[in-house]
Amino acid sequence: MKPPSWCIFLRSLPVGGVARQFTTLANYLSASRRVAVVTMFSHQHDPLPTNELVERYSLYADEDTNSTPAKMLVGASERLRRLCREQDFNVIYSARELANWVAARAVLREPERLLLWGHRVSHHQFSWKIKTILHLSRLVRSRVNCEISNSHRGLDAYRELGLCQGQTLFLPNFIDSNLFQPNSGQRAVVRESWGLSDDTPIIAIVGRFAPMKNHAGFLRAAAIVAEANDQARFIMIGPNAQQAKSELAEQANSLGISERLMFLDQAPAKEMPGVLSAIDILCSSSSFGEGFSNVLAEAMACGCQIVATDVGESAAIVGDHGVVTTPQDDKQLAEGLLRTLAIPRHEDIDARRQHVIDLCDPQKILEQLMALERAFFQK
Repeated sequence: MKPPSWCIFLRSLPVGGVARQFTTLANYLSASRRVAVVTMFSHQHDPLPTNELVERYSLYADEDTNSTPAKMLVGASERLRRLCREQDFNVIYSARELANWVAARAVLREPERLLLWGHRVSHHQFSWKIKTILHLSRLVRSRVNCEISNSHRGLDAYRELGLCQGQTLFLPNFIDSNLFQPNSGQRAVVRESWGLSDDTPIIAIVGRFAPMKNHAGFLRAAAIVAEANDQARFIMIGPNAQQAKSELAEQANSLGISERLMFLDQAPAKEMPGVLSAIDILCSSSSFGEGFSNVLAEAMACGCQIVATDVGESAAIVGDHGVVTTPQDDKQLAEGLLRTLAIPRHEDIDARRQHVIDLCDPQKILEQLMALERAFFQK
């Protein structure tokens, strides 16, 4: 008997953690079963290509704009239903609120298909549009076979929203520990490109410029650190950093740390291990919304020391190998950074790396998904 075929359904494939995680999953699954990634629109220039074994489908062409967004959203369920029937997809794994609702409506009366919902945030500040989708999702949640989150707090948050009332599962994110590993050679090269010596303490925040990441709080904590340590330097790394820096640069200037702060655009994934090897402390100052922070795990795999706020799964990612502070407490965050600066970077480096390798073991993650598959189709 051939293995069940999988349809991974996402609204889109932008650059970001969700798309990277689900395309990685598709690539792993393709080694043993048929798998397709389906998006709402075709996106001819997706930046996250899957391997040649993964099929690609879209519900709408990019140029198909004759209908209103609301009508297209409602119509998406029928198109997905038709695609699943035509291609005989046995498992539908969707991610995020909009895709989850569309997927549940698509297979509402098709109990022979295994439906998995993916949740990727915890205690998020949703827009009114997404709140509406969440309300509608509660009406169809009984059709879902299992709701999967990349953080335990995410499961708690969705329970509070009236979801995750049936079978649930926590699955950490994948990280590529072969790609993300300490690299002393790249550390030297990258630091030289930044004009910083090997012994200059560097504290960085890496991620998109969004309110949940609390870059302003990072700067306030950095100002406290700068006053206590005149050697420390600070870097903000993220997509379109040069465009995003206006208000933050003004804040840094008012705090008196502008000359010790750099803004850098995020490097391509293959270059990020060198960037992470070059910094000493990776700081996550998020105030809400995080599920499983990829950059925390990737930084630890590269040997970085970690100071993170206790949001989403961050405390479990860090474990006993870093400092975890209360969200939105700038003073406590600064104290954690100063304590960490006093610890040699290479202390505990192997244990930090092994901790996240064990946590994000792809075989363990895949086996849990395969267990769901077996339990459903062997009934």
